[in-house]
Amino acid sequence: HCPEEMLSLLEQAKEQRSKAFTALNKDSSRSHMVIDVHVSSGTANQQNNAHLFLVDLAGSERMYKSNVSGQQLKELQHINKSLSALGDVMEALDKKASYVPYRNSKLTRLLEDCLEGNSRTLMMVTVNPGRDSNQETLCTLQFATRARR
Repeated sequence: HCPEEMLSLLEQAKEQRSKAFTALNKDSSRSHMVIDVHVSSGTANQQNNAHLFLVDLAGSERMYKSNVSGQQLKELQHINKSLSALGDVMEALDKKASYVPYRNSKLTRLLEDCLEGNSRTLMMVTVNPGRDSNQETLCTLQFATRARR
């Protein structure tokens, strides 16, 4: 596929992503986005195949700061639970634990193949430099630290 087609697919995925207004963010992602790109290269004699997972995680929010209720509150709770489960999985992998809790969330089950074995993971986090976001920034950096070990 050509780069233009990939960009078009990314744009379609972005448009379908659930978003809502909260007290913390006027355009808050209410879902994670996972894109699995199949990559192939090589010659007729030797073919190399790989998967490139592009994952955009919805940000964790504090209930009392985001000022949400109803469906948005349920989404916030699911987002926070899945992020916690992802942190648990990455911590277990780092410690080479005999049990890795992939089944604790849909997100970690979906990402199991790209977190274990011969995979490589790169995480980038976005934080708000504003003073009123100090607690969220600290939590985000702690999550990233926990995940990078």
